[in-house]
Order: sequence, then C-alpha cells, then structure tokens
Amino acid sequence: MRVHAMGLMLVSLTSGAAGATAPAPSALLQLDTRLIDDVATVVGAPLADAGTGMTVADGTGPASSSGTTLAAAGAASTPQGRQFGIGLELGYPVALTIKYMLKPDQGIAAGLGVFSGFVYNHSSVTIYVDYVYHPHLLTTGEAFALTWYLGGGAQVIINDRFSTPWVPGIMYSGWGYGSVWFAARVPIGVSLTLAQAPLEVFLEAAPSVLVFPVLSFGVGGAIGMRFYL
Repeated sequence: MRVHAMGLMLVSLTSGAAGATAPAPSALLQLDTRLIDDVATVVGAPLADAGTGMTVADGTGPASSSGTTLAAAGAASTPQGRQFGIGLELGYPVALTIKYMLKPDQGIAAGLGVFSGFVYNHSSVTIYVDYVYHPHLLTTGEAFALTWYLGGGAQVIINDRFSTPWVPGIMYSGWGYGSVWFAARVPIGVSLTLAQAPLEVFLEAAPSVLVFPVLSFGVGGAIGMRFYL
C-alpha cells in the first residue's frame, strides 16, 4: 500500500509539471503535504512531516502497548528497598517471623513458634530457617506489587516424648519417637508488598519431610505480615 501511494504521488507531481512552469518550492511543499495526508487517510498510515521526513503520530490510532513486562522481582519483594522485616504468622506454625533480604530477590526467612505440619492435635515448639527466592512479579500497580516465591529450609520440632506424626511414616530400626524431631521443608507462596508502607503480607504452604526420628511427611501453611525496618 505504501509503494502504491508513493506511485500516486509521483504521477500527480509529474503530470502537474508537464504542462506548466516549475512551481515554487513552497507550493510543492504544500502539495506534497496534502497528498500525504490524503494517502494516509486512505491507507491508515501515520502522517509524515514533509519538512523533516519523520513519522508523526496523528493521535487517532490505537495506543501502543508492549504487553506486561515481568521485571526482576527484587524491588517488589523488598518493601521500599528495606532489608529486614519482622512480624507474625498464623497457621502451622503460629510464630514470630523475621526475614532478611540478602539480595533484592533472595533472602533468609525464619520463625519461632508453636504447632508444626506434622502434629495437628496438640502444640509443639517449632523453629525453622528457609532460603527463599522471588523469581518473578505476578502483577503490579501503583500501590502494590505481588510476587511468588519458593525456597528450601530446615525445621526443628520439640514435642513431648509421646507425640506421633499425623502420617505414621517409617520408623528407623532401634529408634523410638523422641521429643526432638528434624525435618526438611520447601516453602512456596505469594508475597504482597505495599508502596506506601514498609509492609509485606504473605500466604505460604510448606510441604515437609520428617527425617528424624522417623521418616514421614507433613504439610504446614500460614498467612502472615512483616513490617520492614
């Protein structure tokens, strides 16, 4: 269409010049601009500035959109660029929780509280430490950013000696149920940070494998909030 339009312009200029004296440069400029406007109206192309040759948007076409860009999640996962957060989580466990960002998208999360993902019918003391990574933004706005994260960590559970896991599991030969258990966990969740306040709200599930004193499986999960200093 553009090649055809250029041909129409050249034919019009040539036929106009054949039977008349050479027009003034200003007259040619006005004629050229009118022809371009007419052709652009027909083909829907953006207008060209006859003086500069640059494309000029006419403001009537659809807005340009490059789609949603998933930026590095660092700025979003660290509220207002702060590194250390402290707060509370409710679920399994109910715990005091802290988080320290080692890099904009990577950090260490830890908690001290009660309940675990292995025993649901009575309380136990639990301590966990996780390495977490925020790979991508899920969505963002002027007032918030939402990222997802995953990680890996370790958990220590202190029970009374008569506690048994919800999933009985496999008991090692020569070992009974003791009062101190060790587990590996894989937290995965979503984190919402606010632009106007140094707050993080998170929702997390933590599948876990009990490795001592028996081999068993459990699932913890919690919702919580941290305030960043």
